[in-house]
Amino acid sequence: MLRIMLDTNIWIDLAGNFKEQPLLLVLEQLVREGKAELIVPSVVRKEYEAKREGTERVAVQRATSAFANAKSIVELLGASEEKERVRDMLTDLGQKYPLMSEVPKFYVQRVRDLLESGRQLEPSTDVKVKAATRAMERQAPCHGNKNSINDAVIIEMYGELVRTGAPDDQFVFVSKNYHDFSAPNGNTTPHPDIVSYFVSPQAHYFIELPEALEAVAPEELEEANYQATGQPEPRTFSEISDAMDLLWDQIWYNRHKVYEKKITKGKVKLVETKKPADMFDPSTESAEVWGMAQQAAQRVVDKRGLENLGPWTDFEWGMLNGKLSALRWVLGDEWDFLDT
Repeated sequence: MLRIMLDTNIWIDLAGNFKEQPLLLVLEQLVREGKAELIVPSVVRKEYEAKREGTERVAVQRATSAFANAKSIVELLGASEEKERVRDMLTDLGQKYPLMSEVPKFYVQRVRDLLESGRQLEPSTDVKVKAATRAMERQAPCHGNKNSINDAVIIEMYGELVRTGAPDDQFVFVSKNYHDFSAPNGNTTPHPDIVSYFVSPQAHYFIELPEALEAVAPEELEEANYQATGQPEPRTFSEISDAMDLLWDQIWYNRHKVYEKKITKGKVKLVETKKPADMFDPSTESAEVWGMAQQAAQRVVDKRGLENLGPWTDFEWGMLNGKLSALRWVLGDEWDFLDT
């Protein structure tokens, strides 16, 4: 079994950076398929929870700042076609942004779920004693000028995990904190004070999660990278608007043809002028209004082409109305608003 222990900084990166998505996919897959177990020291869990809201907030602020800067820069282009083109692009992004701003929250929750799925570990008395000894003797990771007692606890928990593990287990420790954990002149190798906990080929030390997963799960990482490149992005406002316009025309034209059939069959009678009292009478229609409707229908045919205007089966008709309702909801209308 593959046992993976991630330092808090790795969890924070997973939650705060959309580009880490393939790595998150690999970890989720390894856990789901029973190929790996995530080991979560209680100190890591507490540190992550303390920083979780800040991670989400910073990620949203980063996206907001980038968008605001882009809007400011475009004004420097002067009166040009290029300026107008970029403005149109930013308008699309402005409609897209509310969806994009939810992405950080989504990833924070996924990472939290993954963290909670791991084996939660409390430090043993032996771990606490060894961590305190490291701090007193200023051994790595406590050899610097900061208080690294939590790092000492984490590495001692990892050492205990390796010592008590099965002979065929593989152990992986990943931390970006190379200043405390790595050798002074080689940040990809463990510090001499902790090197005994990383006896190859059973125990492995990494300062980057991509390198760790490339070493222990290369096939899964390749597949995750492929999946991530195919992830769809939210539609732009212009795309949604164009789709809604087409659906509006298709649904209106279908309703027009149904009404035309009622007139042909005599279910609706054309009159020269509708009296005020008969204004809402469904059995009559003004010849003038019907003439304008016929002209409007021809404009829709000219614009869309008859091949895009039906006739529709019951299933296709339901899909058209469902699509229009969904797109209108995305842009702020209530569900089932199908007025044309």
